[in-house]
Amino acid sequence: MRLNTRLTTVGLVALIATATPAMAATVNVDLSGAVSGATVNGVGASFAQGFSFGPLALAPSGPITVAFFNPGVSAASNSLLSQPNNQAPLAMYLNGATANSVTFTAGSASGGSVTLTGYDAAGVATGAFLLNFNNGYDVYTVGGLGNFAGIQFSATNDPAGVRYMNFSYESIRGGVPEPAAWTMLILGFGAVGTALRRTRRTRAALAYS
Repeated sequence: MRLNTRLTTVGLVALIATATPAMAATVNVDLSGAVSGATVNGVGASFAQGFSFGPLALAPSGPITVAFFNPGVSAASNSLLSQPNNQAPLAMYLNGATANSVTFTAGSASGGSVTLTGYDAAGVATGAFLLNFNNGYDVYTVGGLGNFAGIQFSATNDPAGVRYMNFSYESIRGGVPEPAAWTMLILGFGAVGTALRRTRRTRAALAYS
């Protein structure tokens, strides 16, 4: 009887644990120590011109220029210009993290566009989004890419190319459940309580038999 009760309780606790959804935590990418090269390393993310797939990893294929810049719409900091002509693709790897949205500052001289494609840790595309830039520099937040471990910025449609900086992303971590999950949690705790009460009654009955 003790063994069955233990297994039942463990199973219910596992159910409650799986019912707890992920919570996003903001990660600000620090490029203050970054230098130009085929791979640009920052705290929170690293960059190259492409990915290799299965599992996802950076695949350096050309130079990225790191240059300090003040865009006027967000903090002055190091920026990334993928060469040649600031138009080459830019791959952003989250250094083992998984996220569901990304925020960055970017500039376009003519209101061009760029395609963002998200990839999971295995290198499978999780979603794509065509971002149309405003003229000049602005701050953009892009979601709708699924849960991604890396993003490819490609198909830049701007004669002067694009400069990227001040990246942050919403990292997915275990955390406080959303309101929709509270019902499952309450039912789970209720079931645990019921199982424990039944166990006490059974033990009491056996004690007096």
